[in-house]
Amino acid sequence: MLRVLSLGRAGRKAPDHAYTPLTSSDPLIRPLREGEESSFLNLVADWPFTDDRRGDEFFARPMDHDPSFAISDIWGAFAGDELVACCQLFPRSLRIAGESVPTAGIGTVFTSTAHRGNGTGSAVVKAATEEIVQRGYELALLHAQRFSFYEKLGYGRWGPAKGQWQLASAVDRPRTLGPDLVIEKFDREQHLEEVVALSAMYCADRHGTIVRSADGWDVSLALAGNPVEEFVVAKDARLDQVIAFLRGCVLNGEWQVLEWACAGGHEEHLAELAAITVRTVAQAKVVAPTLADRRLERCLRDRGLIETGALAGEPEWMFQCVNPTAFSSRFGLPSAANSSEASGSERSVIGADLLNIVLPPAAFHFWTSDRF
Repeated sequence: MLRVLSLGRAGRKAPDHAYTPLTSSDPLIRPLREGEESSFLNLVADWPFTDDRRGDEFFARPMDHDPSFAISDIWGAFAGDELVACCQLFPRSLRIAGESVPTAGIGTVFTSTAHRGNGTGSAVVKAATEEIVQRGYELALLHAQRFSFYEKLGYGRWGPAKGQWQLASAVDRPRTLGPDLVIEKFDREQHLEEVVALSAMYCADRHGTIVRSADGWDVSLALAGNPVEEFVVAKDARLDQVIAFLRGCVLNGEWQVLEWACAGGHEEHLAELAAITVRTVAQAKVVAPTLADRRLERCLRDRGLIETGALAGEPEWMFQCVNPTAFSSRFGLPSAANSSEASGSERSVIGADLLNIVLPPAAFHFWTSDRF
């Protein structure tokens, strides 16, 4: 049996006093407290990266670069004084149908080897999800590979699959659009203000993208690379103005496009930027978010890029509508009657129905640069 200690709506500060599990063998589940950062990093040091990275170094980065980081956003299972499982919450806002919807990301889900297979990890995620409900979020979002594990906890797969771009062998080089197109490496001091405005405009009607504050942009720039990213901008020399940008890096051994944007009517310039970037990284195929832009797709083909289909096993994002009543009210939908009193499984069914109406999977667009 597991004892769960919740903070409820009162705030994010972890309690100061000690709690005892029901029996000596029952892990206690609670949010971490100030001073327990090292316990968390020691646990995730064994994260199974496929390269030589260390989990403790990787997961320490948000502590250093994200001003919204709070140790109480990490939930853990304790066997005595030992942290044996964890799950982290990431406060976010998602653009959906013109609304900014309060959403909590779930990530850094990990259980020590000795405590796997007994439901400890599931209990931590369940407790974190209930905390999301108590804090007043409407959606919970996570990136997954163990789909059945999260489906049992009320999450459903969402969004289109990622695609692959491949250079057509018959095209020797991208077509040049003339001397007025200037391509530069991103420079924060020089380009950030224009890039932020361009991104907000481009993402305004792309449902599911995260609303980034100025701090959010700094966090993304610090953490999205793996460990570094390529970020290039295209400028119209006549206006000395950024008209397109593209970000990418190596993830899981593949070069992936993290994010892009362009001003209206400049899809051909974004396509030129993409083609040049793909040739520069010298990869046969590049992973990219699925296109929801017919004009851009046509322009990419004109530049020698073709889409070779969805990746197996996608989509990897999963949703749960944790507050169907507030979510339905926000969008003027018929009230999800009594959903506030519904059980977890009933709430998941009601929430999935609402999400299919407001944010059908085919319309979901999420930038890899916002992953958590």
